[in-house]
Amino acid sequence: MDRDARTRAQVEQHWKASEDGDVETEHAIYAADAILDYPQLA
Repeated sequence: MDRDARTRAQVEQHWKASEDGDVETEHAIYAADAILDYPQLA
């Protein structure tokens, strides 16, 4: 699997886990020292 395909698969896995409420899988693609900053909706 090439790099682009691997990245796409990881992003798709991330969003599926997000939809399912699976935080552990959702965050598994990030490095341990990554900072995730989601915008807050008012």
